[in-house]
Amino acid sequence: MNNQLRNFYNKIESEYKTESTSWNLFPDLNTIQEENRIFISYEYYALNNFESGSFQEKIAESRNQITDYFSSRVMVANNPHLLAKYYHFLLYVTQNNSFALKAVVNYQKVLSHYLSIYEQGLHVLHFSDILGKLISISSRYKIDENKLKVQMNNYLQDSALLPKIKIFIFENIKNKSGKLFKSSELADYPRLCIDLFHLESDANLKERLLSLAVFYSQKTSNKNLFKMANELLGDFEYQKIQPHDDRNIAVSHMNEFHYKNIINHYKLAGQKEKQAKAITEFEENKKRHRFIKIQSKVAVKNARQISELINEQIETLLADDSNMFIYRLCFDGETLLFPPSEKINSVYEQMEPVITQEFFDPVLVDMNMNTTSVSSENLGIHQYYHIFLQNHTLPFVTELFKQAISKHKLSYSKLRKALLKTAFGISFEDIRGDGKIEYNWFSLIDIGIQEFLKQFSKKINGKAVDWRLSIEFLSLKFEAILRDIIKMAGGGVTNVRENGDSELLLLDKLLDSAAVKEVFNEDDIFLFKHTFTKIGLNIRNDVAHGFYKPYDYTLSKALLVFLSILRLNKVTRYLVNRDGL
Repeated sequence: MNNQLRNFYNKIESEYKTESTSWNLFPDLNTIQEENRIFISYEYYALNNFESGSFQEKIAESRNQITDYFSSRVMVANNPHLLAKYYHFLLYVTQNNSFALKAVVNYQKVLSHYLSIYEQGLHVLHFSDILGKLISISSRYKIDENKLKVQMNNYLQDSALLPKIKIFIFENIKNKSGKLFKSSELADYPRLCIDLFHLESDANLKERLLSLAVFYSQKTSNKNLFKMANELLGDFEYQKIQPHDDRNIAVSHMNEFHYKNIINHYKLAGQKEKQAKAITEFEENKKRHRFIKIQSKVAVKNARQISELINEQIETLLADDSNMFIYRLCFDGETLLFPPSEKINSVYEQMEPVITQEFFDPVLVDMNMNTTSVSSENLGIHQYYHIFLQNHTLPFVTELFKQAISKHKLSYSKLRKALLKTAFGISFEDIRGDGKIEYNWFSLIDIGIQEFLKQFSKKINGKAVDWRLSIEFLSLKFEAILRDIIKMAGGGVTNVRENGDSELLLLDKLLDSAAVKEVFNEDDIFLFKHTFTKIGLNIRNDVAHGFYKPYDYTLSKALLVFLSILRLNKVTRYLVNRDGL
């Protein structure tokens, strides 16, 4: 052994304690003699987190050499911190159970060391780390399991130990013990956690103790303590509510997070009065939400050329007779400048990642300030789609409809006549009481269609318009017709619960069904989801629950609902292909 290697061994023998500071003991490999580098590399593997997988390939390549090396090292080392890691590393590399007992013996010495100084600095974390390793090895290799359980219980019952070290013991038992403890052996833990909560002053530790009380009361089926712990968590969470501040828009959003936790804890605790109070405050808090508005303006290149192309497209569409024009509205989304879903996805894939995606999870906020988690991708493509509709598709369709109505290409009577020749004119039967009724799909939408065209004509003539009837009427009939189409295509529209009760599937689920994909393509389904569900405008839900005020009924929404109704007529093509109608 040369001097350089001897000095290194002496250094780690006297100074090595924890993985987190071990890097400071290793010299720069460039300063080490060639023959010593391999041995110091072995030490680096062993004294760091060798189970993380970072060194897995290198360890596998030198398994025999490593085993021989550390079999020699354990004979000369005296530092229990080193010996614990060496024997644990040999156990990991060789899977030879004979090393497990020696690893446990030395980890116990290290654990005693940290127990004696746990109140100093971060040593309680080192105690927790070593205890976790002991639990893992003992439970896996069946070494001194009962002795370890008694040892941990003695720690938990020791009034001289502070709650903070007991928290780490509880958490290790929860996360690392697996089947080491039977449920009956944990029976005292929920009450002990609650008692420690009342003794502790640190807010973070208090919250962790209550969360542990909830876990252990569930584990031991102690319903009373489960409710007590949840009520205490709800009360504790209330302390995090901040007074409203007009100068800080973050306050109401942070409070919303806390109110959701409070409501959930009180619900689990069966505290109906406290839950009702929290819900009332939650609703009031939502009214205080404010959002940062980011505006951007991008100059349109070749605006005159684009305008000319749009006018040419309108002239091309209006060159057809009324029937052909109406059928284009039903069947051909691209001629109306609806972006294909393939294009939407490709644009999103080309976008540079936004830094906020690394630190925040996106949520949708509806008009009542309720939030729903959503993936960045789903949110991004719908945002792009919405911007495209507002800037291109809907202005184009508006101008197209103005000219079509003015040139008598589009009217209620012509639309009625054209649609009755399609699936919208097929007669259906339904049961009402003891009798049968007949209807067709056009009879479901006739009033809404008539009202839409009436209001659009008013807009052309510069008169005041009111889109309420057409939006409310047609959005609900969209779902009615869609359910008929799904049943016609062999799909289901109800869900049967385990107890035998049944309920209608929600629109989101219907649009994801295989039957819908049989009839409509991805572009159609994207339009429907964007128009009617919460990932987009959520018109169906907001109408059905009466959330809209007169301000909310806009031309854009009316156009999308009207065009979605017409797009349902694609079922005609499906029936022709299936039945030859």
